[in-house]
Amino acid sequence: MAAWMDVLEKSVTGAGHEVIRWPAGDGHLMVLPHAARLLGCGLPGADENLLWHHPGMNEPAGAAAQLEKAGGELGGDRLWIAPEVAYMWPDLELARQAPHENHQVPPVMDPATWQISERGEGHLLLKARMDLSDHRNGRRIVLDVDRGFARLERPGGMDNALKCASWVTFNAARIVDGEEGAVAGLWDLCQMPVGGALYCPLTLPLDGPPRAYYEPLRPTDVSWDETAVRFAARAEHIIKMGLAAEKTTGRMGYYRRLDDDRASFLFRHFLPVPGAAYVDLPRDSEAMFGGDCLQAFCGDDPEHGFCEMEHHEPAVIVGQGPRLTCGSSVTHAIVGPTEKVEAAARALLGDVSIT
Repeated sequence: MAAWMDVLEKSVTGAGHEVIRWPAGDGHLMVLPHAARLLGCGLPGADENLLWHHPGMNEPAGAAAQLEKAGGELGGDRLWIAPEVAYMWPDLELARQAPHENHQVPPVMDPATWQISERGEGHLLLKARMDLSDHRNGRRIVLDVDRGFARLERPGGMDNALKCASWVTFNAARIVDGEEGAVAGLWDLCQMPVGGALYCPLTLPLDGPPRAYYEPLRPTDVSWDETAVRFAARAEHIIKMGLAAEKTTGRMGYYRRLDDDRASFLFRHFLPVPGAAYVDLPRDSEAMFGGDCLQAFCGDDPEHGFCEMEHHEPAVIVGQGPRLTCGSSVTHAIVGPTEKVEAAARALLGDVSIT
């Protein structure tokens, strides 16, 4: 296995936290029970983590600092609770006027206090309780949250020249207590190194650009045709886009060239539920519902920064409807010769052009 995974494991354990490593397909996965992260994915042919982790995680002192605060700058595949505008800023005015300076992830959400409820050879289930207050209206909600990972076998029929590691992620939240009308949605965010492009197949052609959350989406950032949206992780400014459940097929994939001859592709499949209550919306929206199911984010650090492929599950609402929301996603990480990776990406996405 690549040296980076040994270095990362040594630094995290040196900071006092458990690391779980599983062989998966042709590679290895690294799971961190603290903060409920799938932190690393390694495959032959890739000299670095196919997921992003903070550079400070590579030595024990830096790892200790990152693990204590967790949040979006730890890395890997994480779980947050939506809507962001409700739980990540102290008030709506600060969210709208100075979002980056005042963004605060509640520690009860991330890193949270996760306990292992089930573990086995190649699978892990975690649980945590989260007590959150919506800063827009003061409504409180208490959730019991489950999060699990399990490795999968290499998909059948894949070209033998390609290396692949696969896993399934499971998330669930049940209302324990709360005030009438309080909302919460499961929000899965997977971080990758910048320099590639995320492809998001469409069920229907768009009648305009995807919804923007931060800085305006430039044509060099986001482009689309009748089949898919292409989100470029160029790391020139802070951007985020969203697609409603009825627009996405539930498939997305991040393609990145590793060198002149090799490429990587990180494919994710989840289940959109058109018509369900999605609650994540831009900060300037006055709406409570009508949010996006698929999202993509990229920061402005081209050297050490990250981009994200994100998806949401329908929300639970105190006093209205089911008290439980849950969902799962399947991820395939692929490395190999560029042309063969591109062919596999087209097949998984549904004949989307990869450029």
